[in-house]
Amino acid sequence: GKLRKDMAVMIVLDLRSPLASMIVGMDLLRESRLINEPDYSAILETARYNAEWMLLLVNDILTMEAGALWVNPGPLVMDELAARLMGLLGHKARQGEVKLAVELGPAVPAIRSDGAIVFRILANVLANAIKYAPIRTTVTLRADGRKKGLLIEVEDQGPGIPDSEKTKIFE
Repeated sequence: GKLRKDMAVMIVLDLRSPLASMIVGMDLLRESRLINEPDYSAILETARYNAEWMLLLVNDILTMEAGALWVNPGPLVMDELAARLMGLLGHKARQGEVKLAVELGPAVPAIRSDGAIVFRILANVLANAIKYAPIRTTVTLRADGRKKGLLIEVEDQGPGIPDSEKTKIFE
């Protein structure tokens, strides 16, 4: 009932502050250059992006509990988005012995879209591609300009989605 919903919202709200503090702390560590070992720097980056990802999810839960999903359109610059995705998922790809690549066409325009939503969609698609990709294969995020916008593709050498499951993807 209402009490359970209110408690869930309070718990989610309580998660925001520690996550935000973790992100700030990791940013300060990165900027201080106290961590010089490449492996530790990569771990710090992965932790930072995962904390950011969790904060986005927490904010989504709050938005859904409020009964609305707000779209905040703004400029979406694909090379910046791709760099964030590589930072978030690069460590996961390396752990699975999968190469994560980005191919941006020569005319990739900045478009007007909600960058947070596009980021979450692409992160989910890429994470699944990495999860099911065979070892020593490549998952590629590709983007190129079109007459009226931007085409974004994810390519992998995984087994694909069985035909029987394709209708359930967006449920």
